[in-house]
Amino acid sequence: MNGMKALKGTAVVLSLAALTACGQGFTPTPATHTATPTGGGSIFGGGSDTTTYQTASYSELVNVITVVMGVSDVTATATISAACDATAVSTAACPVWQPLTFLAANQGGLGVPVFSQDTPLSATPSTNFTSGGFKAWVVASSSAAGLMMMQPTPALFPKGVSDYTYLYETLLGRAPTQAEIAANDALELSIKNAPSNAGNTTTIEQRQGAAVASMVLGSLEFLMVN
Repeated sequence: MNGMKALKGTAVVLSLAALTACGQGFTPTPATHTATPTGGGSIFGGGSDTTTYQTASYSELVNVITVVMGVSDVTATATISAACDATAVSTAACPVWQPLTFLAANQGGLGVPVFSQDTPLSATPSTNFTSGGFKAWVVASSSAAGLMMMQPTPALFPKGVSDYTYLYETLLGRAPTQAEIAANDALELSIKNAPSNAGNTTTIEQRQGAAVASMVLGSLEFLMVN
């Protein structure tokens, strides 16, 4: 038992020495036994621990919905009234039919961009792209994908919902990988094999295309390459 206590005591001393060497100050007190990182200093090589990243600007996201996908808000109709009440429509809370209005109402969460002369379509946010802003984009873009699939020939699927090449080249600037093709095929198959829903008036192809497009639009790769 004494040998085990000695080993434990040595381990504690070594742990404290390691923390001190890494620049993490640790001063235990009778009531406190938690080491907190100090940040900066030798841990980050004297550099900042803030992350600088690029993301699509609000105007570019709107351009993707309106120009690339060919989608616009649907004006108030009986169909909209059945899905969203008048209050929801008036407060921009009906993204399923009005994704652009909904996105505009949540623009603040997307981060205010700083544009670059070299790459004008890319921007470094001067305010945070918040988790709420990301959620707003996912809701708006997936709603826009659903509206796009109601087009006679959906803008991102000119050769049908099983051909992903145009979708990836347009949104990500590259062809889909074999792994992505397999994953999309599996997603579409799961939708095809899902139990039928009597209340769902959309076709299987419309649901399949909307699901695949929503995954790409909601990816961090899409947000950063645009």
